Amino acid sequence: MRAVTRSLAPVITLRRVLHHLRWWRTGLLSPPLRWRANYRTLAALVFVAAPLSAQWTYPGVDQQLKKVDQVAAKGPFQPAWSSLENNQAPEWFRDAKFGLFVHWGPTTLTVSQGLGHKESMAAFNPKGFDPAVWADLFRRTGAKFVVPVGEHHDGYAMYNASFTDTSSVKMLPKRDFLADLSAAIRKQGMIFGTSSHFEEHFWYFADPPLKSPPPPLVARTTPDPRAIPPSEEFLKLWLARVTDMVDKYHPQMFYFDWQIEQPAFQPYLQKFAAYYYNRAAEWKQGVVLNRKYESFPENAGILDISVFTKRMTWDPAKVVHAPWQYDTMSTNNWFWRADVKFRPAPELLAEMADVVSKNGSYLLNFTPDGDGVFPEQTRNTMLAMGQWLSVNGEAIYGTRPWTVFGEGPTTGLGPAFGMVTGYTGKDIRFTTKKNTLYAIVLAPPAGNTLTIQSLAAASPLMKREISSVSILGHKARTVWKRAADGLSLELPAQTSLEYPLVVKVDQK
Repeated sequence: MRAVTRSLAPVITLRRVLHHLRWWRTGLLSPPLRWRANYRTLAALVFVAAPLSAQWTYPGVDQQLKKVDQVAAKGPFQPAWSSLENNQAPEWFRDAKFGLFVHWGPTTLTVSQGLGHKESMAAFNPKGFDPAVWADLFRRTGAKFVVPVGEHHDGYAMYNASFTDTSSVKMLPKRDFLADLSAAIRKQGMIFGTSSHFEEHFWYFADPPLKSPPPPLVARTTPDPRAIPPSEEFLKLWLARVTDMVDKYHPQMFYFDWQIEQPAFQPYLQKFAAYYYNRAAEWKQGVVLNRKYESFPENAGILDISVFTKRMTWDPAKVVHAPWQYDTMSTNNWFWRADVKFRPAPELLAEMADVVSKNGSYLLNFTPDGDGVFPEQTRNTMLAMGQWLSVNGEAIYGTRPWTVFGEGPTTGLGPAFGMVTGYTGKDIRFTTKKNTLYAIVLAPPAGNTLTIQSLAAASPLMKREISSVSILGHKARTVWKRAADGLSLELPAQTSLEYPLVVKVDQK
């Protein structure tokens, strides 16, 4: 068959099964396309003699969905976009600015050791995992919220899942990682969130196999011949599983991957959002539901933009008034592998400042190895960021965007969303808090003098008088002068030439 239909009636040919079986026998499924083929192989062999829809059924799903309907109907939010658009971003999110994403699970073994998904799930038993050690490291990194992946594309639940047997509790580790992490993270005073990427799991069972799910934007605008719509059985199971996560762990952030843009998810997303927001109202906690691109109306959730996306662009010269989130990697891979390439802490801090200056929050992925241990170089990067934030955090936490995001030759994120490098000493980002303006210099300035052109004496951007200027982390008095060409200040000799420099400007 060319696609799995909505009814999912199986027509898997012997030729197709034998084709998959050859891949299964190799056991060599390290590249992404091959490990996906491996997982689809298992699906083809297991379900060839039974209705394919059986794989999406599990006892108790119908009862869970009845509860979802009851909570959604009770309010205050109804499962309709017109109601959900009344949601407001909580103040904790607007103030936090910096969170950690943690991709970790059996897929770590797939990526780092070349195992197929079946082998990875069977082998995953991290002896080095210590939630208290993790949470302490997260706090020392300067993060205000943490989002460990609860379930990735492989469908392996890192929690005590009610609607699957493929979970860390029912398989070898016999451990509820989300319960352990949520308790440890909250104990350290940080906000706990989680993510589900299970929406992409459906396409692993496509026949013929897809290299990746079909682009949701195409599916939303015109019929895409590659598009395999998720079945009703799958969508019900998806809704049961994600609401189960809400009930068990009370996350204050819930992150979905981009395939929730598929049109078939629309009614189920509205039910989930109403359920999540109504549960949060019961808990009396502000929550964030990330929307990917066009999956939600603008005000029904917080826009999340992922690194390397080609879906979003805007003019950075315009202030973005609605809070949003940017998620990216601290290396060149979402999961750990021995040959991973590390991004230096100054580059990550400059990227953070760029995001925050544009009213965004920065969700940065750090990942441990397959045994649950953060390698030394990863820890060093995290602690270096935390050290900088311990001195300069007032320019990040609790701030709001200024009239313009910054100045300098490099616009940073906005025209595109990649890993921007090449900032200069003239690239400056602005944030504000009450009567204070912060100017964050993203790279070492040339010479011993810094000039901020946006703060010139005749600048319409700052009409109020300046009462004092200082450099965070330096006790010595800062010598400064405001003239027609800008605010100029002398840099102290001991100024770091590696990390971003923060100038604090107090206004009368």
